[in-house]
Amino acid sequence: MDANARARLSLQNPFFLNHTRLNLLGVHIIVTPTLLTFAQLQNFYLWHAIQSKWPHYFWSHMDVVAVSFEDQYAAAHEKSGVPILPPADPKHDYSDFTSLYANCVSALREATTPTPQTGDPIRWAMRFFSYDRLALVNVAAFVEVGGWDTMIPFYMTDCDMHARLEMAQYNIEEVPAGMVFDVGSSLDDLLVLYRTKAAPDASFIDPNVVEKELALAAAAAAAEKTHVARAGDSDVSAEAWLQFAAGALHLPGAGKDQVTWDDDEIHSPSFVKLIAVLDAMQRSKHESPRGRNTWQARQTGGEGEPFYRDSAGFDQAIWMTIEHGRHVFREKWGHRDCDIVSMGLVPSDAWRVEHDWED
Repeated sequence: MDANARARLSLQNPFFLNHTRLNLLGVHIIVTPTLLTFAQLQNFYLWHAIQSKWPHYFWSHMDVVAVSFEDQYAAAHEKSGVPILPPADPKHDYSDFTSLYANCVSALREATTPTPQTGDPIRWAMRFFSYDRLALVNVAAFVEVGGWDTMIPFYMTDCDMHARLEMAQYNIEEVPAGMVFDVGSSLDDLLVLYRTKAAPDASFIDPNVVEKELALAAAAAAAEKTHVARAGDSDVSAEAWLQFAAGALHLPGAGKDQVTWDDDEIHSPSFVKLIAVLDAMQRSKHESPRGRNTWQARQTGGEGEPFYRDSAGFDQAIWMTIEHGRHVFREKWGHRDCDIVSMGLVPSDAWRVEHDWED
């Protein structure tokens, strides 16, 4: 609803969104009338694109960090023997560097350019830049096959949608454009993404480590009935660490209030450090003992605020809905996996195929 826009949600609320900051950054926020499932959100994207008369659009998951292939650029220069001059050098030239943005635009241009031999348009549906962590969508293709099946709310709905596109002879390709990391935590200081030499080294606090340490401390406290001591030279209280483990606290990096902007070099040591940290953040998300989707239960604040939902109950309801969607997919196609196209199934087979497994 309008709770975020009216600043009625606290930072600890899992549905908190800072409208003021995003507006300052030039981000246009579209508010949906209610919470949407993944499939509903995808159809909302389509609807908005149709209303806006957009023939295609890009979309991304909200829990990713996308960066350009600076490592490939540096490797190519090293192989050719041509040094990369720093930005401070008046002779420096990055005109041969292709950013993630430029690669995505190039993919759009290639997809919308008619086939040279026949002049016919390409029947394309999507271009993946790291599966659908970042994707380009052809609106007409999705409209032709009827959009997303909202009866399959979350997992398996992508399998259903992409399969129906392929059945309609629409092309889906993976195009390398940059490095897209799937993360479940925050960088300590977002200044590292702006590539200035004044930025601190990239870092993050691994919630898996924090939660493990808190569990051990809680067990020790329960056994010995002592207070949890602070670890190391941290000035963060045990209560604050508990809030962080719940996903409620972001600890910003310590930087100067005012800095001189000095552009960093392509593939600098700080960029190499950033990639290493982003990779560690991605591993942390996928190695979580609670699975990839942890924010629903980790962030527990907001009680008493508009449209409050108990975090544990919301998490349980999400997983029940996910399982329901998987069941719908199985019944719809008589198969439990995504490979329904390779099995020879066609759209008219939906809801008419017997199970290919034994209960």
